[in-house]
Amino acid sequence: MIAGARHAQAILLFLVFAGVISAEALKKDELKAALADLTTNIESVDNAGFEKAGRVLINALSDTTESRLNYPADCLVWGYSPRMDVKPTDILVIAFMAGVTQERVYGDPKQALYRGWLNVAKYYQHYHADGTMEKLKAVEKLLRMEKAGALLAEAQKVQALHPELFDRIELDLSKHDLLNEHQWERCGTVSLPLPEGWSAVDKQYGQNTYTFLLTPKSGKKAEMTLVFLQHAMKSKDEIRDLTTRLERGLSTLLAYSDEKKITPLTLGMNRGVGLIGQLTGDALIDKPPLEVKHRVVWMAVGAPDAHCTMMGIMQMDSPDSPEAAEMMGIFTKAGFRRSAQSEVLEIEEVNGCYVLAVPVASLRLLIPRGELIEGLDNARNLRRSPRYFYFTDTRQGLQVSGWFESDKDYKGAKDFWKTENKGNRLNAREVSFEQSGPWDLIFYETALPEIQLNGKQAVKLTSTTMRAEYTAAGTWIDLHCSIIAPNTSRDSRATLRTFLQGVKVDGK
Repeated sequence: MIAGARHAQAILLFLVFAGVISAEALKKDELKAALADLTTNIESVDNAGFEKAGRVLINALSDTTESRLNYPADCLVWGYSPRMDVKPTDILVIAFMAGVTQERVYGDPKQALYRGWLNVAKYYQHYHADGTMEKLKAVEKLLRMEKAGALLAEAQKVQALHPELFDRIELDLSKHDLLNEHQWERCGTVSLPLPEGWSAVDKQYGQNTYTFLLTPKSGKKAEMTLVFLQHAMKSKDEIRDLTTRLERGLSTLLAYSDEKKITPLTLGMNRGVGLIGQLTGDALIDKPPLEVKHRVVWMAVGAPDAHCTMMGIMQMDSPDSPEAAEMMGIFTKAGFRRSAQSEVLEIEEVNGCYVLAVPVASLRLLIPRGELIEGLDNARNLRRSPRYFYFTDTRQGLQVSGWFESDKDYKGAKDFWKTENKGNRLNAREVSFEQSGPWDLIFYETALPEIQLNGKQAVKLTSTTMRAEYTAAGTWIDLHCSIIAPNTSRDSRATLRTFLQGVKVDGK
């Protein structure tokens, strides 16, 4: 292993170059010692001195107190970003160190500096965009070089001047689970800590489901299916919702198991909360819908993210087998990191409003909750568009749906309507265009078949629809509101206009 001081010099070389710290910081003996200690102890991931060195490092750079930051050693090795209250400049330091170290330990040491710079550029863009970090000229230079395709060459040029600073760090990998990272398209990163000899086959279904089939080196003694599911609505009670999902998942097999009821148990997760339930018995084998192959079935559910649920189905011959312990470790340590560029809609109820936002977009949509509830249509349509939403108010016959898109796709209400109602496929009548503040409005009616209510005289219903289009800050919000009622179109249109007055759009 190379000396810790060399790694310290590599980090300091970047930090000064990028303007994150000044050259005067090089005089801090405490900082130098902390950086050296981090590398000296890298092979002992659980070493308490490693964590202490990390805290000293951050304190030296940002004057934080030790109580504000419990710096885990695996942040450097695995590239995790701990969920803690730290300054953006702290995150830049962590991101750079994680990038450089990860390449030197597990990747290509020739790209160590490049990976570190990329990490810094990514986090800097996020924090600078939301106004929490001032402009850093050196990092802006990195961004310009990356845009021009010159950053890798520049990194290798700088690294070549100090090759000894970026030597490979050799670890005894048998001491660690290998972390497999999988990019979830337009969403984020799934991380799986696979024990030695385990393999994973992954598949994405649309943009809301990511599945993994995991098998051990022992072959047919065990099998694990891990599923990550995106959901727009943030849960108000995660334990209750996870319990419901767990009981629903196991209920189809309960009649074949030795257990008489499902008993959820709490799991200790690396992140978020988790529950697990167990069913056993030879009668489980080959039973649908899971087509069970073993006599012991564990189902676990977790919430690694406010808008992501993780489900694990673990099958084995014995709950005391080594494979059982390894599967439990995979589930409790698996993680999901949402990208700042995620295109998946997030919904949260705040102060009587549904707050809708897409991380990659700059705007939020606030819809008064009233008696609106999330429609069952959401899950199905999320497969088509991860930015789709749907609410319904059965008392008023009101439906509210729509999506977020890039404003480059919007050319005005009339052009939009030509495409939307091509060949009058909507059977629209009495079409009219209006303007309401920043909203472009399109109204139309659709005749519906007569129906009888409680054996009374047939009632003629009309669907009145308002399409409201909002564009700003690179974002296009389409709001589709409709009322089905026996009212006149004038009354229904007035109701929809009133509803729109309560809808707000603001920046994040």
